[in-house]
Amino acid sequence: MILKLFGAATVVVCCSLIGIKCAGVYSQRVKTLRALIGTLTVARSEICDLLSPIPELFELLSHSAPAPAKGFWRDCDRLIRAGLGIPEAWKTAADGIPYIDEACREAVSGLAGVIGRYDAEAQRDEITRSVCILEKALSAAETERGGRSRTCAALGVAAGVMLAIILV
Repeated sequence: MILKLFGAATVVVCCSLIGIKCAGVYSQRVKTLRALIGTLTVARSEICDLLSPIPELFELLSHSAPAPAKGFWRDCDRLIRAGLGIPEAWKTAADGIPYIDEACREAVSGLAGVIGRYDAEAQRDEITRSVCILEKALSAAETERGGRSRTCAALGVAAGVMLAIILV
């Protein structure tokens, strides 16, 4: 009997963890979007106001960006150092950003043709446009996170309890 109870508890805990993991995806999406918006805003200032060279900007942000966006900037820096052009490095790095949807990925990768190519004002306009798209997505993601993460966690617990009842 003790073994059955232990098994049932294990099933409930495992299903609950799966639900919590599912809920965590919504939180990660919000964190990633916030980090991208913040670092793109810094990049806009560096490019347009301080006239920083793009390779130096990539290196700076690869060290100072918050964790969710750090991988993107690190990939950009690494690919530039490997000899790829700025547009190719940008697009490749944008394809590797986790937890964002296709519209956000397109907004970020769409900057590939602009970054380092046109005058500062054109770059400012395009980065601002992309940031606006990401901010709208962030607002939607925050709303989604509130309801759906609780639902995922509750479904995990409920599924665990139901499985435990069926198995015991």
